[in-house]
Amino acid sequence: MKDKKTEELVVAQETALAIPEGHLLGMDSMDASDIQLPNARLIQPIMTSNEKYEGQRPGTIVNDVLNEVMPDTIIPLMIKDDKIMFVPQRDDDKASFKARVKAKLGVELSDEDMRSPYICRSRDNVHGDRFGACQRCGLCEWEGTNKPLCTKNINVMAQFGDQPIPAVLRFNATSYKHGRKFKQAVFMSRDHVFAKRYKVSTTKKSEGTKVWYEVSLTPAGNLLADEKLAAYKMFMDFGPVFEAQLERVETAAPVDVTPVTTEY
Repeated sequence: MKDKKTEELVVAQETALAIPEGHLLGMDSMDASDIQLPNARLIQPIMTSNEKYEGQRPGTIVNDVLNEVMPDTIIPLMIKDDKIMFVPQRDDDKASFKARVKAKLGVELSDEDMRSPYICRSRDNVHGDRFGACQRCGLCEWEGTNKPLCTKNINVMAQFGDQPIPAVLRFNATSYKHGRKFKQAVFMSRDHVFAKRYKVSTTKKSEGTKVWYEVSLTPAGNLLADEKLAAYKMFMDFGPVFEAQLERVETAAPVDVTPVTTEY
């Protein structure tokens, strides 16, 4: 039987070896430049032929790293808007793309430009890194029945369900209007972004032979005090990762499911 001094020594040793809380060990010297939060992708019908999303059902929200369907409730943690003008993916669209840029801005895009992943990027949602003030450029807006050449994004870092790592939900193209309504709801709440839980819904739309899905968020109740504190901690832990991730260029254009409509 151990005497009292031996027991006190064991307790002291165990205490000294306790793993510290609030800091993840072992990654301090790691290059984190290639680490990013997963994206929560809305699966469109034309995406199911991509082996990356094989077996997924259109209209579902999928973690693009794990290829798993995401929970249908979120706690938004941070919202950041940006714009990016991608080079058209289809060769048939490139000539008209170049012509519209020249007509609007007087810039003749080169062959080298058209081999780039993108032409112009506005990280602050106000000024592009090539064409300057977005309001003057205007190529992110509809021109009659001509679709925008530049993609407007509402990027939301959010905790899905009780998952320990947040994901990025992006509102653009046909879902952009729903992102704007969500931002208005957050503003009207007069509280932190992470003060409420939201329900994630997808809606099937069609026009002629084109079928697509849109994603929207609706308030689903206030967080309790301890939940709000946990959300704040996640906001602090992952906010810098989210912002750094958005600084890097998203090299893949959004799936083109945009019908001929100006409902934005």
